[in-house]
Amino acid sequence: MTPYPNSPHILKAALISMGGTIPVPRLILLQYNPAELTRQLHPDFEKTGDTPTGTNLLAGPAVETIQMTARISAVDQLESNDATAMAFGIHPQLATLEMMLFPTTSSIVQSLAQMALGVLEIVPPESPLTVFVWGPQRVLPVQITSYSVTETMHDTRLNPIDANVTMDMKVLTYQDFSPSQTGFYLYLANLAERELMSAVGTVQSGASIISGALSL
Repeated sequence: MTPYPNSPHILKAALISMGGTIPVPRLILLQYNPAELTRQLHPDFEKTGDTPTGTNLLAGPAVETIQMTARISAVDQLESNDATAMAFGIHPQLATLEMMLFPTTSSIVQSLAQMALGVLEIVPPESPLTVFVWGPQRVLPVQITSYSVTETMHDTRLNPIDANVTMDMKVLTYQDFSPSQTGFYLYLANLAERELMSAVGTVQSGASIISGALSL
């Protein structure tokens, strides 16, 4: 079906997993952008002496968490006889999300091989960097802290073909990275973007005040 020519082009939210033991970045575009996104920010104030609530000095950036529920469905693909959807349903999409929470089989085999060779200290594999993309103004390094999936439809081979996925994410800041890591600069870029948006809002508010005063 040809889309209506005047339909707006809607950007898709995405999660990207890169680095660590992943040779090729994993990318999943959310098929349907969630209608709601819950964000919580808790300021991190410096604690000094007996002050229970801290001072007005910032110890670092606010602790930010994000929660969202996204729908993943293969219904449209099944109607168009998509071969992958017919064979696996939405297993590939769910697996891409879930592999952001697991070590790779190659890293497990490598650790077992080191144990067999008598290596005394086995260094855990480096976790990949997960990046949450919610429009050009919000490209954030995150850590998925909770993942829940409700599979609502299955095909005749019990492949899930429709599901709701709820994720809790903690935004990682520059304090969680070294200056040599990509996440360090992703967070600084987002912080600069917030400062820019704040400046735009300040100018807009100032213009509204002046316009209101002149109309009196």
